Amino acid sequence: MTPWSDQDLSQMDKHGISLKEANRQIALLSFPPAPPLLNRPATLRDGVQKLEAFEQEDLIQGFETNRKEGLFEKFVPASGAASRMFFEMDKALREFPINREELRRRAQEGAYEAKKLLDFFERISQVGFYLELKQTLSRQGLNLEDLLEKGGYTEILQCLLFEPGLGYSQRPKGLIPFHLYGGQSKTAVAEHLDEAGRLIGDGNGVCRVHFTISPEHEEWFKNHLTFLKKKMEEKSDKRFDVFCSFQKASTDTLALDQDGKPLRDWQGKLLFRPGGHGALIENLSETRAFFLFIKNIDNVAVESGSLTAIRWEKIMGGLIFQRKTQAEDWLAELGRPSVSPQRAQEICEEIKKYWGLEVLAQFNGFNNLLQALRAFLDRPMRVCGVVPNTGEPGGGPFWVRSTNGECTLQIVESSQVNLDDPGQKKIFQASTHFNPVDMVCALKNRGNDSYDLKKFIDPHMAFLSRKSWQGKEILALERPGLWNGAMAGWITFFVEIPLETFHPVKTVFDLLKPSHLENKK
Repeated sequence: MTPWSDQDLSQMDKHGISLKEANRQIALLSFPPAPPLLNRPATLRDGVQKLEAFEQEDLIQGFETNRKEGLFEKFVPASGAASRMFFEMDKALREFPINREELRRRAQEGAYEAKKLLDFFERISQVGFYLELKQTLSRQGLNLEDLLEKGGYTEILQCLLFEPGLGYSQRPKGLIPFHLYGGQSKTAVAEHLDEAGRLIGDGNGVCRVHFTISPEHEEWFKNHLTFLKKKMEEKSDKRFDVFCSFQKASTDTLALDQDGKPLRDWQGKLLFRPGGHGALIENLSETRAFFLFIKNIDNVAVESGSLTAIRWEKIMGGLIFQRKTQAEDWLAELGRPSVSPQRAQEICEEIKKYWGLEVLAQFNGFNNLLQALRAFLDRPMRVCGVVPNTGEPGGGPFWVRSTNGECTLQIVESSQVNLDDPGQKKIFQASTHFNPVDMVCALKNRGNDSYDLKKFIDPHMAFLSRKSWQGKEILALERPGLWNGAMAGWITFFVEIPLETFHPVKTVFDLLKPSHLENKK
């Protein structure tokens, strides 16, 4: 056990972290849990469902009916800064002169970054933040067209990335103008609100959207959302009920220094780090929705390019309502005093036939079949869209075997897998699908009671990573990922959706892809 000082205990108390939780975190850092054991990739007809055209239409119709009842909301993690998005530009600016001649010389030598920068400056008038950049440079006495014509790009990048210019490298990613429509730009947040208006408005036109944000960005977000709501509500019959929440301080985690002791600052105080997106499971618990769509802040296309994505979200919304209704019907049967052992066994077989899931394999520790079935069905549920694997870095759908022998469907990231094990590496590389983070969740039971989502977290799926702090290597702990270990105990269904639904903006250069250009000339 770590010998904590009175100062440590006081810090923990102010942070909302118990002594038991602190000791648990140190134990995980000191004795890391075994990585998930992959059994096989989830593939078509073995964990991933492919829906036929007639099924899609039926599900859309079912979704539209329940959407009008106000059963659906939208949840968007939006706390991240855009620093990674502009990392390559920042790095180039610090390493060599950014002018047309230097970029052309480097491009001819095969430098990929130089080619991307040249393309960016040639097509900058198509990018969403073009107008804001032009106006900001003008206030500084500079003309964007003149700078482009002369090929002196340094001033442009400095204005784009740093203050007193736009300062985009430190702005929230959700507040970066992604798209340009004639003489108007739209941020990622604006595109999510627009998508909500076309997807989840209830019978009264109310669209409920929940953004998770950082406290330091609160004023920016609230001002922008106030402006957007007024503008969008004036032009449509929709009303936007928008809620913002912060990642809780009590979900922060400890780290170890090079000596294997809790990391401390120069004053000897404990240093807490954000627990990763898995900490947002607590924000998810506070939503008011029966069903909740989850999508990353940067996965939006221009309006004309988002039709396919919205169609498939409706399909997934219809599917989760169908599956949740079936689960509640089975639970109602199992709750009747007259239910027979034979009927309970038939329900097990129906779950296998219609859902492709094994009940007894997952609950082999139960002696009572009724108890096993009720526990299996009375859980939060999610339908996850997965796209064909094209080599994108990230996670995918797998069958994972737990220590008690059960096999469950999980989303697993490469960083979670023991790739030094040839067998595990082979299974991971055989994955046929990728997780774009496009899902819809069922968070309540038939009685409209919310599940305690913390009960369904697998704490052993925490992430351990080596980070740098003040020039020294530290061992940091991240909570089980929001769509990984934080949802490990959920009923999970994977559905193949088209690659055209996936439009991530990981770097600024992604904004030059067709799905982010309204005018694609």
